[in-house]
Amino acid sequence: MLEGSGPELDELAAALIELGHEVIRHSPDGAAGPDAIFIALGSDTELATPRANPEVPIAWVGSRARVAALSGLPAEPVIGLPLSRAEVATHATVLLAGNRLLSSHAEARRLREMFIAMVVHDLKNPLATVVGNAEYLSQAPELSHDSRDAVDDLLASAGVLGRVVMELVDVGRGLDGPLAPSVTNVLVAELLTEVVRAALPRASQNGVAIALDAELGTIRVPLDRDLIRRVVDTLIDNALKHAPRGTTITVGARARAETLRIEVHDDGRAIPVAEIAGMFHRATVFDHSTSGGVARSVRRLAMFFCLLACEAHGGRIWAESPPGGGANFCLELPRG
Repeated sequence: MLEGSGPELDELAAALIELGHEVIRHSPDGAAGPDAIFIALGSDTELATPRANPEVPIAWVGSRARVAALSGLPAEPVIGLPLSRAEVATHATVLLAGNRLLSSHAEARRLREMFIAMVVHDLKNPLATVVGNAEYLSQAPELSHDSRDAVDDLLASAGVLGRVVMELVDVGRGLDGPLAPSVTNVLVAELLTEVVRAALPRASQNGVAIALDAELGTIRVPLDRDLIRRVVDTLIDNALKHAPRGTTITVGARARAETLRIEVHDDGRAIPVAEIAGMFHRATVFDHSTSGGVARSVRRLAMFFCLLACEAHGGRIWAESPPGGGANFCLELPRG
């Protein structure tokens, strides 16, 4: 579609038609959207793109003298006329290819969102049934010791699946850009106390204690309470997989002038140096054969969710392996 008027645009329209393209000077109501838009540069043209549809590529068109006189150029291509037929063909090909690329990206995003929605929908109902029946069985007094252990394992695995379902939704959104946190002023000490209390039954089952070491008082920090609660719970869950029986997982928190730092420490196997840098990166594939020891297993989807949630707050997350052994998983969030 060509917007505007002038001899340059008339010349471009004639060249495009000669090359076999359909040219619409003014899109009629109800007409199909254009594949590309050429906009004439008048003497008083503002270089702000009037994008009714951000997925349609745009180019600006004007005389070579007008283009040379521009003090600021827009992000979109600027075409100076006159052009040879070959040059017109090149510009048209580039814009139409851009349209196809954007359309393909939009379709891929739509299909991914649809796939994730279907997976989540199809998992929720059977998962609820599994949890409900496992909880019912756990109350039966006649269960043998082995059967009760099996039911406890079933409930723990169902809990992991429930977290995976939520992570699928958030990670799917995060692939297209930062998550959008719903921020409120959160009383951090209360939040961490809640997370630790909820993890106590899992810790007890593993023969592990959990201690909260937080000097926070009544400090409030602007956070998405649910996202950060899930991040800390994920880090505790990861620590429970590695903490030896009889040890203590410590959830620590310190407020600094501009940041809040939360860390989860366990006394399990140290993290191999080769794994630390990529612990929270979605593209990392851990090499269990070159770490100098047995690598730590992590749920990579969960780690990537933690990264997205922290970055959405303008914060960061990382792992450390202190000299004394064990592992620290740390997140740092801005206080304002």
